[in-house]
Amino acid sequence: IDEFVLKNQCRCTRWVSGGQRSPSRKVEQEEVILVPDKETYQPGDTAEILVQSPFSPAEGLLTVSRSGILYTTRFEIEEGSTTLRIPIEAEHIPNLNIQVDLAGSAPRTDDRGEPISNVPPRPAYATAQLNLSIPPLQRTLSLQVSPEQAALEPGGDTMLNITVKDANGFPVPDAELAVVVVDEAVLALTNYQMRDPLDVFYADRSSYLSAVYARASIILADPQALAGEAKQRAAADSALLGAAAPAATEAPAAEEAPAPMGTATPSGQGAQPAIDVRTNFNPLATFAPAVRTGPTGEARVRIELPDNLTRYRIMAVAVDEGGNRFGLGESNLTARLPLMVRPSAPRFLNFGDRFELPVVLQNQTDEPMVVNIAASATNLELASAGMRVTVPANDRVEVRFPASTVMAGTTHIQFAATSGNYADAATVELPVYTPATSEAFATYGVIDEGAVAQPVLYPSGVFPQYGGLEINTSSTALQALTDAVLYLVDYPYECSEQMASRVLAVASLRDVLTAFKADGLPAPAEMESAVDRDIRRLQGMQNYDGGFPYWRRGFESKPFNTIHVAHALYRAGQKGFDVPVDMQQNALNYLRDIESHYPDWYSQRTRWTLSAYALYVRNLSGDRDAPKAERLLREAGIENLSMEALGWLWSVIDDPTQLEAIRVYVNNHVVETAGAANFTTGYDDQTYLLLSSDRRTDAILLDALIEDNPQSDLIPKVVNG
Repeated sequence: IDEFVLKNQCRCTRWVSGGQRSPSRKVEQEEVILVPDKETYQPGDTAEILVQSPFSPAEGLLTVSRSGILYTTRFEIEEGSTTLRIPIEAEHIPNLNIQVDLAGSAPRTDDRGEPISNVPPRPAYATAQLNLSIPPLQRTLSLQVSPEQAALEPGGDTMLNITVKDANGFPVPDAELAVVVVDEAVLALTNYQMRDPLDVFYADRSSYLSAVYARASIILADPQALAGEAKQRAAADSALLGAAAPAATEAPAAEEAPAPMGTATPSGQGAQPAIDVRTNFNPLATFAPAVRTGPTGEARVRIELPDNLTRYRIMAVAVDEGGNRFGLGESNLTARLPLMVRPSAPRFLNFGDRFELPVVLQNQTDEPMVVNIAASATNLELASAGMRVTVPANDRVEVRFPASTVMAGTTHIQFAATSGNYADAATVELPVYTPATSEAFATYGVIDEGAVAQPVLYPSGVFPQYGGLEINTSSTALQALTDAVLYLVDYPYECSEQMASRVLAVASLRDVLTAFKADGLPAPAEMESAVDRDIRRLQGMQNYDGGFPYWRRGFESKPFNTIHVAHALYRAGQKGFDVPVDMQQNALNYLRDIESHYPDWYSQRTRWTLSAYALYVRNLSGDRDAPKAERLLREAGIENLSMEALGWLWSVIDDPTQLEAIRVYVNNHVVETAGAANFTTGYDDQTYLLLSSDRRTDAILLDALIEDNPQSDLIPKVVNG
């Protein structure tokens, strides 16, 4: 403590080399002691490494490596130890591996460690490795994530402000952010914590260095034992010849050499309004995968909350324009009301159930609250339509409504609670099941003219409370596609695969959608405009190699995405949409050499399937390559290919023997019933790369069957299946 009563601390570390060592009488690898002057380093530092040798003098070799050797430096140790200085550069982040190898000689010693006179020194060598940690502090981005409002009402919205700064505190313009806002309760189920991207992109690099030492093969003899043998031999020779023969000082001994050793690798009040009913309980509030910062390093993202009463976790990950600096940040946003209604209904009901429907009223103010709560329901009888309760300050009270089911189907229950200017409401929808099973029958036929009488037997033995008969007719199966087409047109997330799938589906159905005007479908002009828009967006995503990434030009082209986009462009062109010729041609060039674009970790089965899909799309586009398709089938073997791959190759192959083999194999792998058929498929760990599904496999083989033999009995069965 100094004169101003301020605490101070000073610490000094000193290393002293030398001291007694255990005697060694063999040529074995010894250990070098390496002592760094710091625990971590930063670019611009110079690491000082104290090297303590087990013998001296010694010649040394310093090897600095990181995913291979960077450089080597020779040095000498005259007495005991020396200090090595290693400059640290930005390219060395996150670590350097150093290895020190020493070679020299050491005196021969006896069992007591005493030097043996008149004996040549023994060879000696030693080694050690050290990992120098260089944390990526200079490549760390700091994110300040702050919503403009820390607490909102359910369904409210606010702006999220994000500021990105570098390690020196300067703003980072044009940084890319991914922002996710998720219900904390969902994340808590798995104790999810966002991983720091620095840990992913700057994991320690191994040295990729191994060493073998020739001195490990040297065998030493015991010099004292040799001296004794020499005396005995001399005496014997003297007796025979009268003269002593000179004795050797060194001779080989049958001692096992130590095995060569390698290098170790380091491892968020006015007039009382109408009560809003909360219905949207989506746990995902916001997903913004590509947000850019402005010149001041700031970005803004609008957050629109669902109707959950919960706390949301805001997670943001950032990368700079060069892709070298990363960071993450988190914040919280709370959705709450002074008065909250939380129904705690069961997951389902059965016909005839009598139960109590619990509702929790929560007071989040500092004063007690007299609450009026009312309930109304369809397909449910409530014994009481409302009640009044007092909820203590910052507490909750459970109320129960006795109820019973009326009919099978669905019940809708609405709760509303008021207390002065405070109000909240919530709805619950529950299925009401029946104790009996329902039966459905279908028939189909053709009406060319006139009318057809279809007899229907009225069912008997039914319960009138919930039994019934429903008859539906449709002139086309397109009616069932209405929801699917709407889903495609309105789908919000638009990576290259998703846009290509939309183009493929809408373009393929262009004629049918125009011929049959199903209720609820968008106007044909609206859907055609969506296709033209998607084609333009895809053109803006295409890389210079002709391939397509997931989200944005400049990122790695994905083989499946590229094939899929090329397929969609062909179908769109066939249906009269305007497809840029150079865009389609560049994609075909990528497909011709698709094998060179596979990552090393793709399995062989995945490569075969992608190559088959590429050949199929090339064939559609007029670039038929039957020899390559036939060679692929021979090399892979029909039993090793997926059913999808066989369906794609079927129309490209010319060899009659191979075509017949495919027909037999497909027929042997179909699962048939009296009126339907499906194909057996299998999946592996890389199926996600191909986005495979049973339904798509059936469609691919159906298309191949129609082209191969339009009269095949399997075709209507696969359609029904």
